[in-house]
Amino acid sequence: DILLSGATSEIMVTAPESRGVVSASTVVNTSDITEIFDLREIVRYSPYIAKEGVIKSDDNMQGVLLKGVDSLYDCNFFKEHLVEGTLPRLTGEPRSKDVIISSRVARSMDLHLGDRIEMVFIDGESGLLRDRFSISGIFDTGLDIVDNILVISDIRNLKRFYPKDADRVTGYEVWIDGKADKRATADRLNRDFVDLYLSTEINVEAFTSEQIYPHLYGWLATHDVNALFITGLMIVVALLNMTTALLIIVLERQRMIGELRALGMS
Repeated sequence: DILLSGATSEIMVTAPESRGVVSASTVVNTSDITEIFDLREIVRYSPYIAKEGVIKSDDNMQGVLLKGVDSLYDCNFFKEHLVEGTLPRLTGEPRSKDVIISSRVARSMDLHLGDRIEMVFIDGESGLLRDRFSISGIFDTGLDIVDNILVISDIRNLKRFYPKDADRVTGYEVWIDGKADKRATADRLNRDFVDLYLSTEINVEAFTSEQIYPHLYGWLATHDVNALFITGLMIVVALLNMTTALLIIVLERQRMIGELRALGMS
């Protein structure tokens, strides 16, 4: 749970049909939405654009998810898991074409720090889009759903997919205070989003990480049950061993106990 929340966020706000994952549906990055994030429980939020693509080389191809983030994005998680290089620059001009990739993708594509890569994307209007990036860093989180596909870059590199509407984004990542209940926070956001839709017809919905990755959390819950079962079994075995050891000690001292009783001891 800690790893997954660090790699994404506790709450994702996207179009309802997207259900927190990448899809063709986008939302408008507007102050009508961001003003709703002004809650005590929310410590940070960041818009992002994500696009599925392929890293292409002369000998190999690898499907990835290019995720564009801005300077509001919480990069501490990836900074802690960098094994080489640095994070991409997310501010300043000209915009950076740097990306960070996982060590798993780097090994499968035989890529190294500083290499230039070509990525190919499918665009609904203009067909194939190509772009080139430079690898500024390599990370390793140990989380398969992140290390297998995720590539991170400046959000400005992905705005080219919406040339007619630069305010379109895939969604928002929302980080909350560690003591706050993310389910309750998501429910509160959704109540405000309903009012927003009725007044402006802007349609968004908040999803918790448990709703987005139910299979992963179900797997973790199964491990919790297994841990409880194994712990209970260990306690039972330990009690049986202690009882058996005490019984053996008493039986071995049976003759001495008889002699002491004969001498008048209780």
